[in-house]
Amino acid sequence: MALSPSGAGAQDRVVALNDAARPSAGAALPRRIALPTGELLVRHVRPDDATALASLYDGLGMEGRATRFFTPKRPGASFFEHLASIADRGGAGIVAVQVSTPGGETGPIVGEASYELLEGGTGEMAITVDREWRGWLGAYLLASLSAVAAARGLPNLEARILTRNPAMRALTRARGEVYLPGSDWETVRVAFSTGGRMPGWSPTEDHPHVLLEMRGAPWAVLDGLRDAGYDVAACTGPATRRCPLLEGDECPLAAGADAIVLALPPDDRPDLLACAHAERHGDVPVTVIGPSAHRPITPDAVVDAVERALEDRT
Repeated sequence: MALSPSGAGAQDRVVALNDAARPSAGAALPRRIALPTGELLVRHVRPDDATALASLYDGLGMEGRATRFFTPKRPGASFFEHLASIADRGGAGIVAVQVSTPGGETGPIVGEASYELLEGGTGEMAITVDREWRGWLGAYLLASLSAVAAARGLPNLEARILTRNPAMRALTRARGEVYLPGSDWETVRVAFSTGGRMPGWSPTEDHPHVLLEMRGAPWAVLDGLRDAGYDVAACTGPATRRCPLLEGDECPLAAGADAIVLALPPDDRPDLLACAHAERHGDVPVTVIGPSAHRPITPDAVVDAVERALEDRT
């Protein structure tokens, strides 16, 4: 399948990867993608890539660096050396190298994706793609990185993203993201599965798990539950995303939850969702909280509801 950089008019020429080109958990690196001229070589990052990575970042411009680092300042040489040696710390990085001759090995790096290991048994992910290659390469690199992480036993990847970075927001939404504590109106923390449609809980987290299903911006409620000692993730509900539970599939977050809170408007049919949870996970308490003059959705109200549900469960 021949692919090309986006160039001018990128939005009109977004490439849809077919099954043969789409990376999977069993697809080994290095991997080559045919271009109209030459190839794109996708491989693991190496320590000698530091200089080529610096050149990639030099081409981003101030806005590109701001969306990647939350500041337009160019990182120093130590950053690129650190990124190129990420495997030494247990993480993983992949690069896309444009080679002019089929079978070639050298050329400019036009995209990179990597994750650093986190204590919770997941990885903190970041992606950078040259401006001329946006439109398809970011999604391809994220899928490839997710496959690498899944093969190494990481169930989820996490990312902190500027809300004014729509391209990155679209990538993580497409992979079934959920919100994590520490989000606000300028940046969001999200998690997504490396191998499935919905993420699960961090394997090393020993706090009670609370699944919050809430429309809008649940930042304060997420932080309130975290501060109360819970491991929490938020889904925006079936009106804004695919709900596997309502389609007869399993939701790993619901299956592993100690309590579920539905803080959804009536149009989202929280009653129907509560019945689906009860049918599939009858031992997990489900609390439905609707906004009203008597019971507003506040962090304290949700924490109190979770505490009562867990007390009733025991």
